[in-house]
Amino acid sequence: MEHAHDHAHDHAPGAQSNRTRLLIVMACGLAVMAAEVVGGLAANSLVLLADAAHYATDVLAVGVAFLAITVAMRPATAARTFGYKRAEVLAAFVNAAALWGLSAYFLYEAYRRLRAPPGVDGTLVMAVGAFTLVANVLLALALRRGGDHNLNVKAAYLHILSDALGSAAALAAGALVRLYGWTWADPALTVFVTLLILVFTWRLTRETLHILLEGAPRHVDMEDLETTLRAMAPVQEIHELHVWSLSSGADVLSVHVVLDRSPQGDQITHDIHEAIRERFRIDHVTVQVESPDCPCEMARCGPAATKTA
Repeated sequence: MEHAHDHAHDHAPGAQSNRTRLLIVMACGLAVMAAEVVGGLAANSLVLLADAAHYATDVLAVGVAFLAITVAMRPATAARTFGYKRAEVLAAFVNAAALWGLSAYFLYEAYRRLRAPPGVDGTLVMAVGAFTLVANVLLALALRRGGDHNLNVKAAYLHILSDALGSAAALAAGALVRLYGWTWADPALTVFVTLLILVFTWRLTRETLHILLEGAPRHVDMEDLETTLRAMAPVQEIHELHVWSLSSGADVLSVHVVLDRSPQGDQITHDIHEAIRERFRIDHVTVQVESPDCPCEMARCGPAATKTA
């Protein structure tokens, strides 16, 4: 006997709020990027040009994030029974990949400039760095709340945060060039900021890949989950246990349970749903209940039948 149960939540208000945040950030980001391009070219500053290039990707990233959330809000169809929630994770992964590529380029460019530091207008770098730092901090704060439970918004937030670090580095580099004539400070601080960006990028890449490879949600202890299911009367055995995430906060579980007697009614199925929802915060649960005299083919494959994802 198979029983499916889904405690669905309406995420539309939160998604709409995130879309509004992303639109505001995208418009402001275009203005900040333009200021950094003009200032970077005028001052011959690698830090400003690097941050401007990051911003070009950021504007694209925020645009992709906006489109991904819009797509993810579309309802499920006969062809895509889970809907389009995974689009958000794919967009986050693309954003992370873009940061890896840009970081590699600016590390190379910084190395080249460290070998032969060019002249830099420190005063102009300081002015542009101060302006963009304030703008980036405000934009990052606007996205931070939405990124707490949404990987896609979190990716956009990390892009803006990386630019805030770049603006701070530009401000410091401009001060060092202006006060001490240290033209090497511009590429040196570019290396420092890029390495910091890579730390954030690695975390995002690892998290998105974990979801794309259908790994178990990190908040779920699989051993504890198995123990909880086996301890429930009248469960005799479990197999085909799988837990994965469609996107941030959208976790799914499916399991086959063999009872110690023939199933009668839906009480055990209901009890499993409630236990999993309350203990492991998983709302979308599918349970296949089987009789000890007639387990499914998977249960007859041997002792290794129980699987976790």
